[in-house]
Amino acid sequence: MGLYPKISLPVVGNRVLIFDLEEVKRLRKLGICGVLSGTLSAAPQQNVFLGLPLELSFEDTIWLVEKGHGVLVDSVKYHTLSMDSISLKEWNGAQKVAVADENHDAILIRKLEALNLSKDQLEARKEQLKLANKENNFIQIPNTTAALAPEKLHEVIISLDEFIQSKSKSNEQLRKEIINYHVYRTVKDQGYYLLPGLRFGGKFIGYPNDPLRYHAHYIIKHAEDFDLLDLVTGGRLATGVKKVWVLVGDTSGESKEMTNDQEPTVEDFTKESKQQCFSIEWAGFG
Repeated sequence: MGLYPKISLPVVGNRVLIFDLEEVKRLRKLGICGVLSGTLSAAPQQNVFLGLPLELSFEDTIWLVEKGHGVLVDSVKYHTLSMDSISLKEWNGAQKVAVADENHDAILIRKLEALNLSKDQLEARKEQLKLANKENNFIQIPNTTAALAPEKLHEVIISLDEFIQSKSKSNEQLRKEIINYHVYRTVKDQGYYLLPGLRFGGKFIGYPNDPLRYHAHYIIKHAEDFDLLDLVTGGRLATGVKKVWVLVGDTSGESKEMTNDQEPTVEDFTKESKQQCFSIEWAGFG
């Protein structure tokens, strides 16, 4: 589903889900990690072994589009147009492909031999195993994510404004999202990797590089309407987990200029903002 040179950002409902491993690799190089949300039915601990699709946050998505790294794609339209090039006969006539796993068969045979069965019983079980393998097939279906013709690409691309409005949030909620995005962009543009920070009491947690190689260094939160109790508890918590509590605030005052009657637009998200960062560490603690 790649739209080279930009990264495809498929919108499913109002979520951005990346199913293409190559696109995930490209995102990782840009410092976008997202959150894996796919599970394997055979995995005993599904909350540990997660895989594709990769879900991107609201802030990740806007940053990618604003910086020109990605393009939003209507996933339903994309796959509908892709299916147009596949005949119904080809779809219904998908071939069964036999699966041969010799290593797996050898293990099963050794287990049968360990049961001390008679020669006749052992041979009968081996014949049953061979028959089972012949029926152990999977359905190979046509690829529905083939690249579209260039002249059709404009039909599936959606604007950032459409994506923002699809979140179906009130004006007040969108104004908070604008503030959070300006905080995100301020830190992200300095080269940090950002992930959700709820478990540490912040909006984001910041890594100096790939989270697979480093622990988080910062707990980041917007400084608007911040009271003394938040200052104390946030600083103590951050120091207790060996991180720095970072407060980010708009020094221009522009974030408060919008009235409740004004509907936030994409320009409010992408406009320049003057953010100032303050770091807090609890001396002599931890």
